[in-house]
Amino acid sequence: MSEGSKTNKSPNTRGQPKGEGSGPPTATAEKNYTSQSIGQNEKGGVFLGGISKDGATTAACKLENKQDGEHQLTLDIGPDELRSSTTCTSPGRLTLTCGRYPWIDDREEKEALDSCMIRAEHGNIDIVAENGKIRLQATDIELVTKGEGETKGHLKLDIEETVDLQCKKLVTSSKVLTKLCSSGDFEEAANGVYSTFASLINNVTDAVQCKPSKFGGQREHQKNSLPSENDSGSTIGNANTTQYSDDYLNTGGWDPNTDGNPDLTAADAPSQY
Repeated sequence: MSEGSKTNKSPNTRGQPKGEGSGPPTATAEKNYTSQSIGQNEKGGVFLGGISKDGATTAACKLENKQDGEHQLTLDIGPDELRSSTTCTSPGRLTLTCGRYPWIDDREEKEALDSCMIRAEHGNIDIVAENGKIRLQATDIELVTKGEGETKGHLKLDIEETVDLQCKKLVTSSKVLTKLCSSGDFEEAANGVYSTFASLINNVTDAVQCKPSKFGGQREHQKNSLPSENDSGSTIGNANTTQYSDDYLNTGGWDPNTDGNPDLTAADAPSQY
């Protein structure tokens, strides 16, 4: 058997008139003069060194279903982003089963083993179901992020409709901040004991939009107001979160330094309030 496939990266001049631009197939199409068919019939075939139909890549090895041209397994040589890549195309179901361990009798010992591993040393892992659901089922599910710095180590959920959590216990713990926001209604209910503990509890209503309480509240209003997306002060999209306060402060009369306190208080209110 001859040696492995040798590809030629020089410009392909097949079909090109002399002195003119590229002709068919393309100026950069792969070329290979040692491709082989190990065996094939009307059912399938195994090929070495074959070139893809568009001439973009050379396959070191290809396993092909002759009954369905889209059903194949390819070990690509390259070039570019396809270099040393593996492509499996299955028009039907793709099933991977592992981890039976018939030689191990202890069920707990089997449970502790790492049976199926998908590892990307660099780059992303994308799992996409274009017209269906993604289901994860296990005795336990662990999600761990290990990124360092403020730009890494995050878990992000971008949900268009509803997040529905049903469990016996829901426990959260954060080291710096815990914040729950709603631009609509926010409800809390407990059929048992409802306990709240804090070093300081600061409750502010939206009434401070027009007139601060004697303890201020303007800063909290600016920080937490979440109006609807049609409101001029909306925090949805790219709106300014301080627009509400700016609007009514600009009506005149407010002086945040009347009492020497940088926060707005009742003493800073204009006479009409």
